[in-house]
Amino acid sequence: MLRGVTRWASGEYTCEAGNGEGIAKSEPLRLRIQYKNPFGIFKTEFDFEAAQMELNYLDAPRCRPQPEVPVVPSANAPGTSRRLGALRHETLRIQCDVDADPSTGVRFSWTYNISREVLHVPASRIISDGPLTSSLNYTPTSEADFGTLACWASNAIGRQKEPCLFHVVPASEYQYHLKHLIL
Repeated sequence: MLRGVTRWASGEYTCEAGNGEGIAKSEPLRLRIQYKNPFGIFKTEFDFEAAQMELNYLDAPRCRPQPEVPVVPSANAPGTSRRLGALRHETLRIQCDVDADPSTGVRFSWTYNISREVLHVPASRIISDGPLTSSLNYTPTSEADFGTLACWASNAIGRQKEPCLFHVVPASEYQYHLKHLIL
C-alpha cells in the first residue's frame, strides 16, 4: 500500500537487491499520479503483465511553482503570485505555466483586475505556448494599466481553484520590493 503519495512522486521506479551471490535489479515500474483535490477520490491499478502501477488522483490544473522567480506569498496558494516590474509602453510577455493531469485539452483564459473591476482578456490576445503554458503580451500605457492579471486553466476535471496571479507594478516599485526581499 502506498501512503502519503503526492503528484511529485510520478516517475519510474526500480527495485534493487543484493547479497553474497550478486545484485538483481527489477525492470522499471512507471508510477503515474493524477490528482484531484485534498479530499478527492483516487484509485490504484497494478497491471502485472505490463508491470505497471497507476495511482489515479485526478485534478484540475494548478500553477507550476517557479522558485527562481521572486514571488509574493499568497495565503490561499503559496508561490502562485508574481510581481512584475514594467515601464509604461514596455511590452511584457507574461508566461503562465500549470501542472495538470490529464494534461491534454487544457484551456486557458485570462482576466485583468483593476480597482474593483474584472475584465476578461479577449481570446485573440492569448498565446498558446504548449499544452500546459499560455502567454500574454501586455503593455501598460498609463498608470491605470498597472494591476493584476489572472491566468486560469481548465481541463476535463475542471477549472483550477486559484488562478496564477501576475501583479504588474511600476518598475520603481518592483525594484523597491526586490531590495527588501534581499535584506
